[in-house]
This record gives sequence, C-alpha cells and structure tokens, in this order.
Amino acid sequence: MRPIHPHAAESGVGKHTARESESAQACAAGKERVANAHSHKLAPEASKLPGPFLFSNPATAASLAMSLHMIFSSARLLVPTLLALATCSGASAAEKRAAATPNSPPAKATTAVPYPLIMGPIRLWDGDAPGALGQRPQDIPTLTPFPAKTGTKTGASILVLPGGGYGNLAEHEGTGYAEFFAQHGITAYVLKYRLGSNGYRHPTMLNDASRALRMLRAFARRDGLD
Repeated sequence: MRPIHPHAAESGVGKHTARESESAQACAAGKERVANAHSHKLAPEASKLPGPFLFSNPATAASLAMSLHMIFSSARLLVPTLLALATCSGASAAEKRAAATPNSPPAKATTAVPYPLIMGPIRLWDGDAPGALGQRPQDIPTLTPFPAKTGTKTGASILVLPGGGYGNLAEHEGTGYAEFFAQHGITAYVLKYRLGSNGYRHPTMLNDASRALRMLRAFARRDGLD
C-alpha cells in the first residue's frame, strides 16, 4: 500500500483511499452479520458436506448443503413415482393392444392334396372300376379336361398320362403339360390312373389308359376335334 502524503487529504487521492477502506469494512461487517444470522439454523447441514466442498464462508457452505438436501429428498420421492407411472402406462398400452386384437382361432395348417387323390370331373366308369379295391379316390380313375384357349384352337386333342413309375403321379407332368397344350390351341385330357402303390398290378393301369383313350375319341367326334 502506498503511503499517504501528509497533504493528500486535501487532494482527491486521500479522499478516494479513505472511501475504499470504508466500503471494504462495511462489506466485511455485512457478511459477518449474515453468517451470524444463519449459522444457528444451517450449521448442522454444513457439517454434512463431503470433502471436496470446502468454503471459507460458512453461510455459503450451509446454503449449498440445504440445496443439495432438498434436491436429494425430491429425487427420492420422484423416482418411485416415475416408475409407477411407467408401469401403469405399459400395462394400459398392453390392455389396449389386447382389446384391439380380436380373439381369432389359430390358423389351420394347409396341406396339399396328393395328386392321385384329386378327383377329376369325368369318371371312366359310372360304377366301380373293374378290379377296384374300394371306393377311395385312388380307386376311381378319372379324366380332367383342359379346353383349348379361345382364339388359338387348332382342332386337336391329346391324352396326357403323368409319369411316376406306377408309385405316384407327377403333377407337373399332368396339369403342367395340359395347361401348356391348352394355351397353344390343343384340348388336353389328364388321366388319373390307378397305381401299384395303392395295391394295383398290371394290367390295371393299361386298362385305365385304354378306357380313357376310347372316351377321348368319343369326345373328339362329339366336339368336332381330331
């Protein structure tokens, strides 16, 4: 601090220094009064502060401690409330989804009908076929017609006998071929003949084919086809 000249009081320097000293003393006195007024209420909370919170002013430390105490207390009350609200909201959403979804029966698994079991619209015999072992679909030989597409008719007709080694009927060699011929103007008939895998032996298969061919010729004469 610079020494004050004896005649400084008469100059502006002495008066300015004196005012600064008085302001500093008044500020210190105000802080002391605030600390004394609140120390008896907040001093216990100040003692709970952890190590990093070190303040030279007890009033500041006590105010911070009270603020932290209020924050932590509010958090302890707020967290359970938020959890309860979240649980209720989740349950309500699940109930709404359940109410919006009708109780529909489980979908039944669909299985393709084996080709030998598909009944064609034309039976080779009105009653039981010669040598039939029963009245099951595989005991009844049939014909399924595939008319030629309009505008492409050639006047021809054809009999389609699916392969399969007498153990099965290859669908792609029956329906697939017949659809191809029909698209190219040829009326096709697919024969479902009896199979060895269903208990039949030669010449049952040949008899079914001969009967189908005779019927196909009759249809051709009837419809004006070759």
